[in-house]
Formats: sequence, structure tokens, C-alpha cells
Amino acid sequence: MKKIFLSPALIALLLAAPVLAGNPPQATAQIKDAKGEPVGTASFVQQPKGVLVTVEVKGLEPGKHPMHIHAVGKCDAPDFRSAGPHLGDHKMAGMKGSMAMETMAGDLPELLVGADGTGKAEVLNPEISLGSKSLLQKQGTALLIHDATKPSKRIACGVISTNPNP
Repeated sequence: MKKIFLSPALIALLLAAPVLAGNPPQATAQIKDAKGEPVGTASFVQQPKGVLVTVEVKGLEPGKHPMHIHAVGKCDAPDFRSAGPHLGDHKMAGMKGSMAMETMAGDLPELLVGADGTGKAEVLNPEISLGSKSLLQKQGTALLIHDATKPSKRIACGVISTNPNP
């Protein structure tokens, strides 16, 4: 049997090929509220320096809504606790003080929802990818939107998937 050796540089080039070829890896999430009603979409597109995350919503209460990627690809209503902790939260276990304020991979900026109930956010997150440190890990991941006035309350959720109709 003939053995094949692939150098780390060649492996990196093969993994980057879809991005370099103009067809970057992509994923989506259909965001639903606690009643199971659709309230928005999210898209995730691999870029050379991270993942471009675009979130669009309608029908939410006005305000600044915390938004995170969570470590489990489940969105069981009504509280969405099935989505688990923030992606990367395991690194923060046991840390206190200023170390606890470090950015986790799943952190996203707040989603500003206007008086009409619509909002849009777009951010390049360098801490995640659709390859290594992947959003497409075995247990999946989910995008969660939290309540503007009570941030611990999870109000909308979408499982991140390469399937456009999960």
C-alpha cells in the first residue's frame, strides 16, 4: 500500500480553496421566536479573516438586543435553553475579574431593533469559521437573540446549518 504525505501548507491550501475560488463556505439560520413563528434570518459566509455574520429580524420589541452564537444546535422553545452556553464559554470556566470580560468566540454585537420592530446587523467575527473552530461542529451551533430589557431571557433562536431549510 502506498502512503501519501500531505504537508501542513498543502492541507491549509486545500481547506482554503473554496474561499480562494470564489465559493466560500456558507451557512444559514432561520430565526424563530418562543411561539415558533419566524422572525428573521442569519447568514454566515467564510471570509479570509473570519466569518461574515448578517442578521435580519422583524417583529421584535425595539431596543438593543444581546446576540450570541451558542454551543449546541438546538432551539427548543419556549426558553431555548437547549442551545447551551455561549460558544467558547468553556474557556471562561472559573475565571473571575477582568479575565471574565474577555471576548468569547460566540460574542456578537448587540442587535439594534427600531420602533418598527426590524433590525439588521452585520459583523465579521474573526474568532469563528466554517472550517476549524467551526460553527458546523458535530453538536451544531445556534444563533440566539436575547431580550433587550432582560438579557438573560432568550427570545429568538435559529440553528446554524448548511441546509437552507433545516
